[in-house]
Amino acid sequence: MQRSAKDNILEQDKRWMQWLKGCSKRKGASDKTLLEQYADTGSDEFQATLRDLRQTRYDDWVFLRGPLSDVEIVKARARYLSQYVFVAGTHSSEAFVDSCLAIEDAQIRIRLDGDAAVHCDNCASLRLQIARMHSALSARQIRNNDDVQLAALVSLYQRYYITGSSYSTPRREVRQTLERAMRVEFHPDERLAGMCPVWRRFSLDVFHNKTNHGGFACRLRATPLTREDTDVNPEQDDIARHHRSAAQGHTHRGTQ
Repeated sequence: MQRSAKDNILEQDKRWMQWLKGCSKRKGASDKTLLEQYADTGSDEFQATLRDLRQTRYDDWVFLRGPLSDVEIVKARARYLSQYVFVAGTHSSEAFVDSCLAIEDAQIRIRLDGDAAVHCDNCASLRLQIARMHSALSARQIRNNDDVQLAALVSLYQRYYITGSSYSTPRREVRQTLERAMRVEFHPDERLAGMCPVWRRFSLDVFHNKTNHGGFACRLRATPLTREDTDVNPEQDDIARHHRSAAQGHTHRGTQ
């Protein structure tokens, strides 16, 4: 790796740490900081503060987005969590970090759309379902809610990754990148656990991988595609080829 690339990573990690420390020291309704509230597992104060920060615009919120891109944030998060497993004793660093990122996403949406703040559980559920349906529109073979979630995940994958036999990316890195994209586009509370049925179906349907080991034959795009982009080549993309084959098999069985 060239020195300039190393310096760039060091600068990204520095910006990440400055932002995370700022989030940790932020105070809620009480005199406790956000990190102190998180460490107090016997109190509901942390969840109440999270709801407030995700529903109310705060002009003093310091954004990580801008100094770092979406892709840089994903990688900085992965580097941090690989080194710092615990925070405030033996509490999960991942859960705290993701809560801060969810606040950031909500603050961005509030500024872009005045109606973006979630005011009730029913509204949140409806928005989540609509967002998933938008991402699933370009997919086929959708019969139930599990298919909708899988199609939405496949759509995100196509926009963020390029499939190819000469590429290799750790499966955990792919999952975390897609999970991050789900939080940005669907809802801050979205999760993509390594053992959840949707992720297992994705691994099997897209990469024909029945195990939880090994990397995926893909690489991250330099710039993710938008929903309107149509430059996923149906003749070369493995996912499109898989869906086309499944559709043809279904048609053939129906004519027998």
